Amino acid sequence: MENIEAKKKELKELLSREYFFRVPEYQRPYSWDQEHFTDLIQDLIDAKKDQEYFLGTIVVHKKDGVNDVVDGQQRLTTIMILLACLRDMIDDKDFKLSIQEKIIQKENIVDGIPEKVRIEVKDREIFNELIITENGTKTQKEGESLAEPQWRYVTAIKIFNEKLKNFSQENLRDFTKFISQKCILVYLSTNTFEDAFRLFIIVNDRGKQLRRIDILKASNISPTVIKSDVVRNSLSQKWEEWEKNLGGETFEQVIFLLRLLLIGEKSQYDLLVEFEERIFKKGLVSKGEKFIDVVCDYASMYNDLFEDYSYFDTNPNKIRIIGLLYIMNNEFKSNEWKAVLLLYLKKFKQKEIETLLSMLEMKYIEGWISGSSTDVRIVAAGNIIKAINTAKKPADVFTSDSLKVDKDKMLHQLGDEIYGKQYCKYILLRLELLASENDVEKKIKAKSIEHVLPQTPKGDSKWLNDFTLEERKFWLNRLANLVLLSKSKNSSASNYEFNEKKNKYLREKVSDYPRSIEILGIAEWTPEQLQTRQNLLLEKALDDIFI
Repeated sequence: MENIEAKKKELKELLSREYFFRVPEYQRPYSWDQEHFTDLIQDLIDAKKDQEYFLGTIVVHKKDGVNDVVDGQQRLTTIMILLACLRDMIDDKDFKLSIQEKIIQKENIVDGIPEKVRIEVKDREIFNELIITENGTKTQKEGESLAEPQWRYVTAIKIFNEKLKNFSQENLRDFTKFISQKCILVYLSTNTFEDAFRLFIIVNDRGKQLRRIDILKASNISPTVIKSDVVRNSLSQKWEEWEKNLGGETFEQVIFLLRLLLIGEKSQYDLLVEFEERIFKKGLVSKGEKFIDVVCDYASMYNDLFEDYSYFDTNPNKIRIIGLLYIMNNEFKSNEWKAVLLLYLKKFKQKEIETLLSMLEMKYIEGWISGSSTDVRIVAAGNIIKAINTAKKPADVFTSDSLKVDKDKMLHQLGDEIYGKQYCKYILLRLELLASENDVEKKIKAKSIEHVLPQTPKGDSKWLNDFTLEERKFWLNRLANLVLLSKSKNSSASNYEFNEKKNKYLREKVSDYPRSIEILGIAEWTPEQLQTRQNLLLEKALDDIFI
């Protein structure tokens, strides 16, 4: 790396007329939240005012007389918000003017110096209104009603104002001088984006890690990969649009699912190395525009499948498919199965999708019941992915060993005590879905699980006459004795006698569940009744949703 400047600089120097900054389009939007704002202002307040305070590192790419911020935009933007708050709280006009000139350079007609904002952020409208405009931080705005990331600016201002509201005018001026004169950053600059990006990775590998997907994005739209600024900015906006639509965590999950469906194996390295060495270098996806397009295509599909549930709107079996997909999405504890579904739909569209969903669900349940580890589940998903990749038609996937399950063994395990098991709620939801009518779309969910035969019946309860101690122990946590509730449990009502319990407690809480409603028509809850119910439920528990 050549032509690199690395210096420790006071904030007053970085906010002088020698330096101007710009947040490039490929950067993600402003994303600091309440915890970051509170930590920063409290640290600054608590810092020893006669000593230097280290604000962090800023990595920039010098371009056309402006510093493109490759790393450090969150902290730099937040400092500008804090300075704007101090400007609007201080009464002294000269002091206010000095702060304002750190935020925006004043025009000097004599010297030919134009008015110029110190940092060009991506969120220009809200930044201009609240930060650049004098008294902008006094503007009354409710953060809850604002879109992303505007509400973050309002939140920062509220936190800073609250922390500083009891400062005297002298304290505010001293605090401002401390920030300007004693707060320092390590300024790393280079004339090439490539060197700036390398510095970005080095700094963040040794310090606090930024999201790997941000580095992945930046490396795929760097000037060495995509020469055109217009194309680069367009791809950046496309990426950010989907990240905004899905939310940061979900969008990141899509990237991890993409890695799995492309490689079909568990990770061997860090996410960045996985893409560089196992995907890009092997030609599974081309780096640059093609990769961004693939990510956004799968993000769109993920949104339609698991967020909007609109992917199957034209499918004749829409009601059943969405019903099943909804409980899988909400109850399954891991996500590798989603990579399988995404890849299958990408290759075969909706051909025989009901069969794929049924078999994929059974494969996941089998691993769940048997207590398979994460690695085992990923290997199983990888085997299905390989079967899809080599298949010429859907039937080739369905007949592969990768989707075979042992239903007899699964049913045997479901016949034991299942209350407290992670899969208990899912099996109960599945039974409700099987019993539901097929004429209205229904997304079934539950608040809690209730024991019909109570866990701790009272000493004089009829329950103790109807069940021996051994019978209570045997049936208490088995499938037949469990029902879903649409509302929270009532611990005292849980111990009611059966008739009182079903009429005063269960009736209003099981109305959403056709299978559970059956209990309301049962006259007595006895060991014999439980055995009959257990047999019926186990017969149905793993039935195909689509038959």
